[in-house]
Amino acid sequence: MARSAARLKMGYFPLPPTEAQKVRSLLAFSGPCSVIDPCAGKGTALNLITAGAPALRFGVELDTGHAEEAAKTGIRMNQGNVFDAHAKVESFSMLYLNPPTTRRSI
Repeated sequence: MARSAARLKMGYFPLPPTEAQKVRSLLAFSGPCSVIDPCAGKGTALNLITAGAPALRFGVELDTGHAEEAAKTGIRMNQGNVFDAHAKVESFSMLYLNPPTTRRSI
């Protein structure tokens, strides 16, 4: 993908749902937990990875529209730059991170 196209997408390349389901199949949640996705996008991956788990879901997303969509799914969202977000130490049981990328051809 051309660099200018990647910029238009703001580095938004969401994890395919089939891959999120594969990740979920590898996880076992033994009790209540809190999970954060600091690049939550629309929240699809976070919701699939924690499906059926007793998890409180938190997210941070730079794009306002994506943050609003994620919030509608029940994720407790902060809209803004993840580097400006703060959380207490040991606040989360799990971190899911699929950061934005700039794809370059070499």
